Amino acid sequence: MAVTADTLRTWANLPADVPGGFLDVHIGAALRDLLHDTGAESAPTDSADWDEALHCRALASALPHLHTFSLHGAAKVARLVESLDLAFLNPDEVDAAVRRLATRYDELVARLVTALDDPDDDTQVGLPIGMEAI
Repeated sequence: MAVTADTLRTWANLPADVPGGFLDVHIGAALRDLLHDTGAESAPTDSADWDEALHCRALASALPHLHTFSLHGAAKVARLVESLDLAFLNPDEVDAAVRRLATRYDELVARLVTALDDPDDDTQVGLPIGMEAI
């Protein structure tokens, strides 16, 4: 499955009005981090661990920004919040969520790296950068 703004919204239960462009920036950064951290040259075609790691990293990057807004928009936000069943996380809750996501990301990266090192593993992960296919 390709990770997109829509899949991230669904995975994290984010409101539909979180801008796709905003999420795309964080997904792109997460992809670069995941490729670097695993040593993979490309994303696998079908790996639940890869997709979950990418979702974790992207949300950990985006989450602190989703719970901030400028004062010039405060009145509009107050009106919107009155009509919705949403709540902002406080800074400690955001930090705790980011730490949980980072921990899960690290666990998944370790599994993906192990899969790269085991040629008998059937997990589809791209070859490490600079390695030739045999």
